[in-house]
Amino acid sequence: MKVQSLLNLLELLATSTRDAFIDTGITTNSLQNIILDNATTNDAPLHGRHRNRRLHVPHFMTNDDDEQTQTQKTPQLVECESEIGWTQVIDVKSSEPLVSHQSQYQKIELYESKHFGKILVLDDLLQLTEHDADSYNEMMAHVPLMQHTNPKRVLIIGGGDGRVLHEVLKHDCVEHVDMVDLDKDVVDICQEHFAWGHQSQLYDDPRVTLHIRDGASYVEQQSSSTYDVIIQDSSDPWEYDEQTGEKRLLPAHVLYTSSHFQNLNRILTPRGIFNLQAESFHIPSRLVDIQEMRQTALRQGGFQSAKYGSITIATYSPGQIGFLLCEKEPMIPEVCSNNEDESGNDQKGEEE
Repeated sequence: MKVQSLLNLLELLATSTRDAFIDTGITTNSLQNIILDNATTNDAPLHGRHRNRRLHVPHFMTNDDDEQTQTQKTPQLVECESEIGWTQVIDVKSSEPLVSHQSQYQKIELYESKHFGKILVLDDLLQLTEHDADSYNEMMAHVPLMQHTNPKRVLIIGGGDGRVLHEVLKHDCVEHVDMVDLDKDVVDICQEHFAWGHQSQLYDDPRVTLHIRDGASYVEQQSSSTYDVIIQDSSDPWEYDEQTGEKRLLPAHVLYTSSHFQNLNRILTPRGIFNLQAESFHIPSRLVDIQEMRQTALRQGGFQSAKYGSITIATYSPGQIGFLLCEKEPMIPEVCSNNEDESGNDQKGEEE
């Protein structure tokens, strides 16, 4: 009943944060609602959360003291979200990255910061930091796995940094995990430099099969009713031109189409759950995108429920990101009554 107690706590937290959610079908009433491949195409790599913000790298800002006491300059990573006039600055220990590598698909860099630890940057886009990676990845993994009654087979599309996989493997009920990512260099570098990769030996777990390939085509080729839970930790499907506001499709848009959602629905078991990264509602254009994603999941994808949930995380713009929990056949978990003990026995019945 420890899991049930955690569910009840999450429901209580959801009630206190209901106003943070969107009214148009995105509400919070219970765990089902708060809830709260880097799959790629053949043309480009897609890793992590590309939030339409570009780091000024290697053009670092300097944090100067006043003229009389200036003694040093601190290199900083600077990231901007021009649509809302938001800027983030993170002090790093050196303007030279710990790792700088050009893979077949993208530039991979790691920086070291005082507070956030190691920072993963792909093509000048901040992906995650050691200090707050748990805020995003725990919710992406544990919420759908706890919502399902008995998740045995899991598919991860993307997540080359390995943190979602690290969280999924904490569930003893999970018997098999397929992880699909295109850029093996990202997988290898993150496994070597992040503790959740090298200390736990993620890919040596007998439950894990790593597929270095395109995520969308992998899903197309899978048999029906294969997975209990699918987690899609992918890049943004589109971006907006900072000058004209024009919407431009990115390679990952194939992971947000009606045909892809239909395939995901098809390969899920009857009570299967699909969880995907769904951007920040604080950015107007992204709010529209969230609504479009949800409608695609419900109307074309065939999911019976699609609930948006919010994650607070310091290094994502602007301190918040969301996910969309989609269910084929929603089922409300049974709640232990006051007449049941932690073993599930009816105490009143035993007394009688």
